[in-house]
This record gives sequence, C-alpha cells and structure tokens, in this order.
Amino acid sequence: MTSEHRKLLLMQSQDELSDVWIKTYREDSSYSSVIYYDIYKTKGINYLHNLILKEVEENKINTIIFDVSQPVVNPFELKKLQDVNSIYLVCLGIDDEYKFDWITSTYATIADLYISSDYVSVERLIQAGVNAHFLPLPVTIPSEYKSLQEEIQVSFVGQIASYKGTRQNSKDFLTQKSVPVHWYPKQNGDDFRFMPREEMNWIFKNSKIKLNFSEISSVQKNENPLFDRIRSMKLRPFEILSCGGFCLSEFSSSLSKCFEDGKEIVFYRGQEDLFKKLTYYLERPEVTRKIAEKGFDKVKDNFTDYQIRKKFKSLIDQGYSIIGKNLYNESHELVVSKSFYRSYLDMLLVTTFTNFFKLDFTIFFSELRYTLKTLTQLNRNLPLFDKISLLLGSLYRSAKTMIRKII
Repeated sequence: MTSEHRKLLLMQSQDELSDVWIKTYREDSSYSSVIYYDIYKTKGINYLHNLILKEVEENKINTIIFDVSQPVVNPFELKKLQDVNSIYLVCLGIDDEYKFDWITSTYATIADLYISSDYVSVERLIQAGVNAHFLPLPVTIPSEYKSLQEEIQVSFVGQIASYKGTRQNSKDFLTQKSVPVHWYPKQNGDDFRFMPREEMNWIFKNSKIKLNFSEISSVQKNENPLFDRIRSMKLRPFEILSCGGFCLSEFSSSLSKCFEDGKEIVFYRGQEDLFKKLTYYLERPEVTRKIAEKGFDKVKDNFTDYQIRKKFKSLIDQGYSIIGKNLYNESHELVVSKSFYRSYLDMLLVTTFTNFFKLDFTIFFSELRYTLKTLTQLNRNLPLFDKISLLLGSLYRSAKTMIRKII
C-alpha cells in the first residue's frame, strides 16, 4: 500500500451529520471524493456501481471508507474492487447493535478495518478475526444557538414512534407522574420533522435536564429473544454534552465506556429509577451544572471531529500491516448472511419494478439485467431450497410494497 491516501467515501446520504463525518474521515488525503449511495433511488443500483467503479479507476482510489448503514452496495462488487484495484476497505459501523446479524456481519467479512460505535459489536467482530475498533462518531462544539424563549425543566428531542423502542411508554409514565417534560419536536407523529440544529443546540444548553433513551430503533425483525433488551450507543448524549448540557441517559454499555456515571453523565435503569433521579437532580441545579461542565470537557478533549480524526488516522495507519487478511492471517472470504440476501434482493426488485411503473424503461432494463446478474452472485453458495424460498419471499414482499405504492 502506498503512503499516498486517495480516498473514496461511500456515504448513505447527505445531511449535516454526514457532513461532519466526511470532514473528519477525509482528512490526510492527497485526493478524496464522496458518493452518496442513496442515488440509487433515482438512478438505479447499476448506475451506482458503475459510478463507484469509474471513480476508483479514473482517480486511482486506494482506500474506500464505507458507511455500512444500509445493504445497498453489492458486497460481491466491493470484493471485486478490492481484489482488482488493491483497495483498502474501511467500514464505518453505525447502529451495529441491531444491524450486526443483518448487515454488519456480511460487510465485515471483507473489511480490512472495521470502525464501530458499539463496543459490544467490536468484541464480537474481534472474536471472529475482524480488525475492529471502538470509536464513537465525531461531534462539533456548536457556535450557533436559536432561542425558543421558553423555560424548560426537562426536555427530550427525538422521534416518538412504534419502532423507537419504548419511548412512548416512557413518555406516558412521566406524564402520569406529572414530570414537566418538553417533548420536541412538537409535531411528532406521521408528520414528524427534524428540528433546526441551532434550535436543538439551544434546548440542549438551556434545559435543566436532557433525556436520552437508549433502546434500539428497528423495523427489522430478529429471532434473538434478547434483541429487544439491547441498549444502544446514541449520538444524542455527545450532542447534549457538547452544548454544555446535563444528560440523564438510559444506561448503555457502550456509552459507559465513554463517560463516567455521576461525574460526566448520569445513567438510569428502568422507569422508577428515571423518576427518582429526575426528582433528585431537578432539586440540585448546582450538582447538574458541575456534571455538565465535566461532560463538556470530556467531549471537547476526546470526541470532537478533531480528536476523532487523530484516532481514526492512527487506526488506518495500523491497519495497513494486515490488508487483505483477518486477525488470524487468513485471506478475506466474502460470506453473505441470509438476512442480508433478503434485504438486498427486496431492494433490487422494488427498485427495478418502480422504474417499470414510472415508465422509465431505460433504468428498468438496466436494473433487470443487474438483478439477474446479482442473483447468480448471491445464489453461489446457497442450497437449492434456500435459493427458491428466498427468491419467492422477496417477490412476495416486493409485490406488497409495490401495491401499497400504487394504492
């Protein structure tokens, strides 16, 4: 591997958070570019992969930094890029707590370096020989605040929805206990819209107590009976503390690796403990102020984009020594999980037939050819019965999705 970093960042979509991540991870490059892979929604999957291939070949990319949030990029095409162009593949795992069996485990089989914001997933990956490291997502220290001109005792900023763990239950519990919580945004149903960042910053800075719920948010079914008990690593506590706010968070093992309970953050376990600590800290503003100050210092010294950038660069440099191999000195071998297969095939079929009904036949035929090609790749190591059942299942689910869109 050359010492010259020529990076391609594959990110799910463009927003203010991904802008911070891109700024952090593209540093120390002689060349870097970004492809947002949600472009497939308008241009098609085949277009996306041709775009990636063109960028790699024309600009002599040697490092791909890949946000593995969704099963959109074909892992077989990715492996081929690695082999033909000597690509160093760095995977960024976000929400690995609930995507581990679904997405993480597939892309991790070919990752030269896997960066995860979930401490537990890192240990599982290392156990399987993956060069994995725990590194929280970067945040910036805000400079812009927009006052809502409200006096706020307790606040929560985020979506309340059926797939968002038990947030609604917690809201109902606190309402029953007459806790003065401001729930933002105030439009929080089917018409949910994210708040402007400067308004969120003001809430985080000026509320006496900011809540964080750690239960996983997922619409994906999982057979693991312990799945619903998992508590995840949210970015929200980092954002709260970066504004100098006091954060009362549901316990998370990953979050506990970053902040000390009672000194930089306060954890609660269960609804009764939440109510007890809300009551305690609302009566002790001087205590919450000191904890908030220490939490701010912890973020400033360890988790800003500048600090994460230094740690990220160090991990990348270390990973060059085992490029193409896992921790057991074995060459990478791509293995695709059944849940990944289902999701990827569902997405391909929906994309293909969406363009058919839009009468965009150029994209339709391009996607149809690509789907048939991908079927041969995905079916390579599957028994015949599994091939048939997975294909029929995807056809059924895709048909239901298309019918809902038409109706």
